[in-house]
This record gives sequence, structure tokens and C-alpha cells, in this order.
Amino acid sequence: MFLLLKALPFNCPSILIRSYKAYVLPLLDFASPFWNPHYSIDIATLEKVQHIFTRQVFYRCFPSPDYPLSLPSYPDRLRILGLRAFTERRVIGDLCMTHLIMSGNTIIPRSLFYVYKPQRDRTSSFGIHKELTTSTPRYHSFPLRTARWYSQLPVTIRTTPNIRRVISLLQLNSISSPSIPSTLPPSNHVYDQSTPVASTIDQIPPGIADIDSLVQRINSLEARIATGISSPPTHAHNIALPPIKLESFDGHDITRWPAYKYQIDTLILNQTHLSEVEKAFYVRSSLNGTAHALVATIPTRKNFLKNIIDRLELEYGRRNLTQATLLQSLLIIRSKSDKLPDQIASVRSMISLVHTIDEDYGLDGLVTQLQLAERIHTRFISFIMKHKPAKLLEGLQLIEDSLRTELDEFTITKAISNVHSNQSAVTPSNSTDQPNRTKPSVPVNNTPSPKLAKYPVCVYCGQHAYSGECTIVKSINDRKEILTAKSLCHICLSNEHSTADCDKTCYSCKGNHHRSICE
Repeated sequence: MFLLLKALPFNCPSILIRSYKAYVLPLLDFASPFWNPHYSIDIATLEKVQHIFTRQVFYRCFPSPDYPLSLPSYPDRLRILGLRAFTERRVIGDLCMTHLIMSGNTIIPRSLFYVYKPQRDRTSSFGIHKELTTSTPRYHSFPLRTARWYSQLPVTIRTTPNIRRVISLLQLNSISSPSIPSTLPPSNHVYDQSTPVASTIDQIPPGIADIDSLVQRINSLEARIATGISSPPTHAHNIALPPIKLESFDGHDITRWPAYKYQIDTLILNQTHLSEVEKAFYVRSSLNGTAHALVATIPTRKNFLKNIIDRLELEYGRRNLTQATLLQSLLIIRSKSDKLPDQIASVRSMISLVHTIDEDYGLDGLVTQLQLAERIHTRFISFIMKHKPAKLLEGLQLIEDSLRTELDEFTITKAISNVHSNQSAVTPSNSTDQPNRTKPSVPVNNTPSPKLAKYPVCVYCGQHAYSGECTIVKSINDRKEILTAKSLCHICLSNEHSTADCDKTCYSCKGNHHRSICE
């Protein structure tokens, strides 16, 4: 166990507990039905392993300067960490092993341990014979102790063929940790075959869990299960959902405090089945960094949880500062480039921040909407002026829908263009030495085209977003002919000036031509 704690330098209780269950518990539970100790010193020695482990987990995962005075008791630590005492696990193991033997699911014959005799009642049925003895080892042996316990379970449990259902029923009904005495049983427990069975039912040793109450709870659970099966379901079947992991808060980003506060209010503070100490430990385990250091020195005493929440609220619950920080973060967002993915990423970041800013801060004005639209792309200024949304969030969502539509159209057009290019690539070429000159794929228009105002479109085919990515008109000579026919500049593809008056150069070779016709 100490090697396991040394090899795992984590302060996450779930990791430590899973490792403990995987590497330590199997060693201590191995063959427990046949070496189950009955002396108090042996029971305490085994239980001490789990005592130390739970204490080390609390020291590591839930540190406090008031330890060990404020350290929860051993039963409280087991309940918080979701563990069971070793004695409880051994009782459940004994009952499960007995059920396997009785149902014939093991190679151990039932007659080796148990004897069936007629019951001394009006039912005329047979039951397990419970032997009486004055020998302490014999009294606490596996056949005798399980015969006393198993015979008191309800018939529905003893006749259940599925061992998993038996285990689940026994685990649902919590069994208290027994403390079996080391003294001999009473001297009047004498083995006598003539004594009526009904009068010779042994009392459960002091400290062993009350099997009668366990039987009553199992019977009530069986009745509820039977009622639920017989009646038609009124709701959907439950599914096994993964455990909820609390998001941590380090205090560096004050804008995350409202979301974190809502999380602990819903998942921790409003849970009535948790004690105040448990809630405080859960809250403190979800903190790290400066936020954890802020409450680490608060002593564990009365109003411990209230002091932690008040201290955090005083430090991070400054609403005006939080909203001002969010507004500043919103106004500095800008698209990295004119590419559609970058524009979509910027508008989505804006929408995420707008969701966290309060509506009473006046962000729905037209001026603010125009400022954010300009940071995405200048063409959205006229877009906002045309639609005039009432809310900032509504305007950003309209821009996101428009960008998403443009991206879908571009993706579909590019996919179709790739199909056409692949089909033209497999077309057989002419057998002559001089290949025929490919004609332009797009009809030449002699009138100059007006400048595209909404978004760049390929000047060669009109189907691509950028002229340099055209896959329909591939020949450089054909492209030059199209530019000449449209009276476009051969350097910047503009129709506002001639090629001689353009002061730009090729992006690739710095020549006096556009990179789409670069040779």
C-alpha cells in the first residue's frame, strides 16, 4: 500500500481509490470465506490497513492545518470515499460463497458443509441444520457461521440463480462492521440432535450485523422490485451515466467565477444528503492555485463551509470587475485572416463571451454591433445595417449562419471541381506530336466585369473562391487570354487600371504578373 501511494504522486482521490481497489483489496479479500478471522486483534490488524490508507488519502487530497483534530472518523472517511469495512466485505463474501455452494455453481459439494433436516414447524419443510458446539474455532468456522446467517435470508434470495443479483442486494443493504468477540460461546450451547431446531437457532454473535433487519430490508426491496416489474413503466429506463467531474477553479481568470459558483451551488451546496463537512471538502478539492491558497488556512470548525464560500465570494464575486473584463475580452477579438474558418472561429468566440455578459450592460446597441462586425470582416457592416438586429447575440448568430452557408457552398463547389478535374485527367491525349491547344472552359465576355463587392470569385471560371485555386482553366495561356478579353490587370486582376499602371508584383517570383499565371 505504501509503495502504491509512493508511486502515484496524485492528489485526485478517484485515482488513488481505483488503484487501491485494483492492487490492495484483492490481496486482503483473497479466499476470505475460509480464513475469516474471529479474534479482535486479527480483525483490527486487517482493518488497520484501510485505516491508514483513508487517512493518507485525506491528508493528501483534502489538506487542512487542523489535522488530526479535524480529521473525520474512520466510518465517515469510508462513507466519503465510497469504501466498505473489511469485516463487512467478508460477511458479504461468506453469504455469496454459501449461495454458490447451495445452488451447485461450484465444485464443492453441498453435503460437505451443510445438512438439511426437517423443520419443527407446520410447514413440513426442510432447512439447514445449525449445529451447536462449545469449540470457539468450530463455532466461527465457515459452515456454522454461514448456516446461521444464510438460513435467515428470504426464500426469494436463496432461490435466485443469478449471483450478481444476490451481490447487488447484499451491497445495497449496508451491513455494519462487526466486532466478533474472542471468548467462547455460552456453555449451554451443546450439540444435541434431539433438541428442536426452532429452539436451537443460534443468536448472532455480538457485534455481527443484525441479520433480521437485513432480511426485512431485502424483503422490502424485493417487494418494490416485484411491484416495479408487474406495473407498466411510467418513465424511460435509467442508463448508466458517467460520473460528473467538477471543474476546477484556480482564481487566475475572474471571469470563470460565475460559472464555477453556479456549479458548486447545483452539484454540492444544494445536496441535502451531504453533511456540511462533506460539502466543504468537495468544494475545497475543486480549488487549486491561488483560490485554494485563499481558503487553505480556514480552520475546520463550526460554519466551516460558510466561511469558505464567503471568502471566495468576497475575493472573486466582484460583478462589475467581471463584466468589465468580459467586455474588454470581447472587444479585442478579431479574425486572424479573411479565410472563412478564421472568421467563423472569431464570431463563435464572440458568441461565447456574449452569453456570459449581463444584458443590462448595454451591448445591444447598433454601434457595438457594427464594431464587432468590422472585426470579423468589413462586408458585414452593410450586413448589420441591412438586418438591424435588436440584440447583439442575434446579430452575431446571423453572421455565423451567413458564414456557415458560405463555407458549405465553398466546400461543395471545391468537391465538384475536384471531381471534374479527376475526370479530365483520365481523358486520353492526342497522338500527334503537337498537342491541340485547350480552349477556355469559360466563354469569354468582351465587356469588363464590375468589381465583385461581396466576396472574391474566380475570374477564370466563376466557380471558385480564389482565382489561384481554379482547377477548370489550367492553361496559363488560356488564363492570359481571359484576362485580356475581360480587360483585367494581369498583376492584381483589377478592372480599375491597366497592367502598366499597377505597382504590385507576383507573390511567388516578384514578377509583373499575377501568381495564377506565374510560369
